[in-house]
Amino acid sequence: MADILVLEPLAYAQTDWAEVFRPLRLETATLHSVEECHDRISEDNTFLVIMDVRVNWKESSDLLERMANRDLPILFTQCSPKNSAHVQSLYRKSSDVAEEGEDTDSIIRRVLHLLLEQDRLLIAGSLRMEVDKRNVYLRGAPLQLTSQEFELLHVMMKSPGQVLTREDLLRSAWGYQSIGITRTVDVHVQRLRRKLGSDRIETVPNTGYRMVIME
Repeated sequence: MADILVLEPLAYAQTDWAEVFRPLRLETATLHSVEECHDRISEDNTFLVIMDVRVNWKESSDLLERMANRDLPILFTQCSPKNSAHVQSLYRKSSDVAEEGEDTDSIIRRVLHLLLEQDRLLIAGSLRMEVDKRNVYLRGAPLQLTSQEFELLHVMMKSPGQVLTREDLLRSAWGYQSIGITRTVDVHVQRLRRKLGSDRIETVPNTGYRMVIME
């Protein structure tokens, strides 16, 4: 099982993708042919594909359609600037383009942005949330959260570093319309802090809270 499938022709395989994504605890599998990728694309735990544009495009049309049917985002790599828009137009679902020579830090940022848009796998430092399965891990260890705690953390992880008011959290996490019960947010934040660590959710005085990205 792999979180990220990397399709990269063997002749161009130079990047140790497992090492690139190790700090984020994202598992990768590097494949060197379209046929190999066909065999792996149905895995439930795959959330994203990194695809080198130097693959054989004639063999890739069916693969791209299968990826689209699974609603998998793709990061196309090694694109020339003049071809970036064309490459993205070949895929009907969410995608992004990393140009030739783009460094791995930039690629990581693009991958995290695609995952955030997809809202199936969220990463905030050492915190991982598998949204559909409602699984949360801290430094690889599973956390037991109540339904309300999960929904609150989900909203915060979708907006890392952003200040969210108590009213925002009430509406987005639990669908409450009344702003007269904001104390319940404080109670659940305290419970999350006990499970995540006290420094991971920062209080913004007279406003609300902010998710802090920590290792």
